[in-house]
Amino acid sequence: MRKPFVVAAVATLAFAGSALAQSGDLKYFKSETGALQHCPKDVVVWGSIESGVFFSKGTRRYEKTKDGHYLCKSEAVAAGLVEGTRDN
Repeated sequence: MRKPFVVAAVATLAFAGSALAQSGDLKYFKSETGALQHCPKDVVVWGSIESGVFFSKGTRRYEKTKDGHYLCKSEAVAAGLVEGTRDN
């Protein structure tokens, strides 16, 4: 019963990620320094536009996902990305 919901949620996040990448509303960076320069008063997170998820520094997946980039947290949230769980 839960599987259709999970599939629908993943599809929604994938579509949202594609729309974000095309819209150019979300700035992403190859280096943490670049992100810090862009948003000096914000928190830098590691996120994936494709998956629609971001991770905070200190979590296991920060800087570990293959399709991730450094992002400003407020921009990531405004663009619809959701925070991954702390233990993932």
